[in-house]
Amino acid sequence: MRDDVLLPRVCDYELLTGRHPFNRIDAAKAREAKLEPAPVRGLPAAPWRALRQALAFERANRTASVAEFVAAFTKAPRSKARIGAIALVAVAAVAAIYIVPRQLESNRGASARRDHRGRGTGCNAR
Repeated sequence: MRDDVLLPRVCDYELLTGRHPFNRIDAAKAREAKLEPAPVRGLPAAPWRALRQALAFERANRTASVAEFVAAFTKAPRSKARIGAIALVAVAAVAAIYIVPRQLESNRGASARRDHRGRGTGCNAR
């Protein structure tokens, strides 16, 4: 099944770069020579890693299926803004977990003191 991934990825590489990933050298000879495809200029890191893995000579190192390749190739990169927004939400959630209960407890205590004073009991009773 993994061989089904290699040939289409060779074609993908050619479409992206205009050249064969192994200079049209026979796969066995390219493997012996330890040839590596040159990175595709302008291709983000995650899609490049997916394409490079799909072009691996050793079947065990190659992407197992077309679906696995597509998932890896189209994986959305995490932008700094998105990571920052996630961090901000996490900090707000942690703050809410610690601050809100204390604030509620403080408000209950103040309310209880007012109720206590309002009934004319305790130290301030007249």
